[in-house]
Amino acid sequence: MHKNPQHVALIDSEKGNILNVKDKKFVRSIPKWNGRATKDDKYGLYAPTRGGLEVLDLKTGSKVKILIPKIAEGVFDVDTIITENDNHVIYYHSGRRTIRAFRLEDGKKIADYKSNAKVRCMVCSQDSKNVVIGCEDGTIHMLIIADPEYEEYVTYLRDWRAEQMTLFAREAVASPTPPEEESSSIVFLKGLNAFTQLFDIEENKSDEEQKTENNLESENINGSENVENNQLSISNEVRTNGDDVDDDNDVITS
Repeated sequence: MHKNPQHVALIDSEKGNILNVKDKKFVRSIPKWNGRATKDDKYGLYAPTRGGLEVLDLKTGSKVKILIPKIAEGVFDVDTIITENDNHVIYYHSGRRTIRAFRLEDGKKIADYKSNAKVRCMVCSQDSKNVVIGCEDGTIHMLIIADPEYEEYVTYLRDWRAEQMTLFAREAVASPTPPEEESSSIVFLKGLNAFTQLFDIEENKSDEEQKTENNLESENINGSENVENNQLSISNEVRTNGDDVDDDNDVITS
């Protein structure tokens, strides 16, 4: 166990048993626990081969969260890991060949990655930003956990993209190719340049639309002011004419 090194967990197909190796005593048994636990030994995972994923309270053995409901999908190999910072749960299903990431705090799924081959091993990096998987076809993939709820993950992904674009640019400059055989780096840079230009065009369009809206608003305000001034002048004329009529009436009456 992480928190208490004197405790050792023995896992079988139905439960997990915690033993105290120093005192040679049995501590407790946790039904359905697969041996994965957070660093504070507070929560564990239950992931049966027939489907489903649950978070367990290791002290009471009760169910805390349901990350994947129990669905009849057949019997397949599954694997689970908890990141080093206890923020995410990574779940692999061999039947779907998918790797799903869940936020442990609220149980929300944030990623669903489809592997090209069956995954044989899966491990998380020490900084909890990456998941490295080894596949049956001999390939090794490094996946980035992109969770917008945590600023450090967003910053890490932004820095990684900037680094990749820098490497592509250096490769394009250092290894020129004939015009008819452009490398993937040059194609990537051209696409990035076109995207940037398109973004600038859209931004200019939005600025022009905003200016047009502001001009229309100012014209509407000026028009409304002119209408009000015309109404005031008309009302003044009506009042003047009314005074003249009253004067005429007075003269006729007298």
